[in-house]
Amino acid sequence: LKKEIEALYARDADAIITATRNLAAMGVKAAPAIPFLIGLLQDTGMRGFKIDGRMVAGFSPERDYAALALTSIGAPAIEPLLAAIETGPEDAVIGAADALGRMKNPRATAGLIQFLLDPKFAHRKIVAAALGYTKDPKAIEVLIGLAEDPDSNLRSGAIRGLAASKDAKAVDHL
Repeated sequence: LKKEIEALYARDADAIITATRNLAAMGVKAAPAIPFLIGLLQDTGMRGFKIDGRMVAGFSPERDYAALALTSIGAPAIEPLLAAIETGPEDAVIGAADALGRMKNPRATAGLIQFLLDPKFAHRKIVAAALGYTKDPKAIEVLIGLAEDPDSNLRSGAIRGLAASKDAKAVDHL
């Protein structure tokens, strides 16, 4: 576990991706890595990095792999991910919402809905898009309601969430 956490700080994208995959394979046993993986959710800037021994330029894939590892860890990651959504920058919100949505855990879904229904929360569009992955009927109902919202950004996120859900009700509504 310590070796994989240390590898999260490598300069080589292959090493980071391998470490996140290894942590994901550990499931709940990788819970001590949660703060480090959440830190990776914010590391998404444009830069040069190595993949398969070649230097490439673009957005780094660390956020996506960290989100997948957090999804695999499951329940122990829920509260830290909700905290990242509440206090984090937009990059962290994207990765945290994605991880929570893909967990398909009732507590994760309830947390996402809570943010979504708060009109003061700045990242509602991001949360709406991620909520569709939960496949939760309550989430689908919330998204259907928000697909009619006067705020075009929120409508856009709700529509993305409905599309991701592939739920029959959502398809009919779309």
